[in-house]
Amino acid sequence: MQRTQVAQYSRQETGFSLVEMMVALVILTVAVLGLLDLTITSIKTNVQNDIRSAAVRLTSQTAEVLLARPFSTTTTCGITLDTTITGYNSLYTYGTLNTCLVDTAAATDYQKYPYPQQRITGDAGATTVSGQIYNIVWTATSLSDTPNGLMQISILVSYKYRGQVYTNNVVIYKHE
Repeated sequence: MQRTQVAQYSRQETGFSLVEMMVALVILTVAVLGLLDLTITSIKTNVQNDIRSAAVRLTSQTAEVLLARPFSTTTTCGITLDTTITGYNSLYTYGTLNTCLVDTAAATDYQKYPYPQQRITGDAGATTVSGQIYNIVWTATSLSDTPNGLMQISILVSYKYRGQVYTNNVVIYKHE
């Protein structure tokens, strides 16, 4: 019978022990979890910025429509869909029932105004399936005694994101 010789390993030989590998895996796991939290925060911030950009765009589009309207028909009005957001008024619908949006006999005049429900890319927290809801309200104030003088129009676009209401406010001046 022949004996097989078992190799003897000395402590000077290099390599990783099981304990060292486990410590390395724990450190790697903590680092990956930290990066995951950073990624989630980045996505939330990106969505919030997209929602804010849509509010700024709606404010600009509303200002363009109001500046193009005849001076005599520009009045305080709005387009509101969400009852829980600042400025809601049940008379301010998006359609022909909102008489302050219509300045001619054409029934489609209200379509000149931006639709207050916008689809936001990547917004998993949107209040509805079809998009983020904004309330658009403007206040027209005459600044002169003459009928065709100067008018100040304050436009307020409000929206709710993660339970908090945000507003975008701009003031424009119109004269004839």
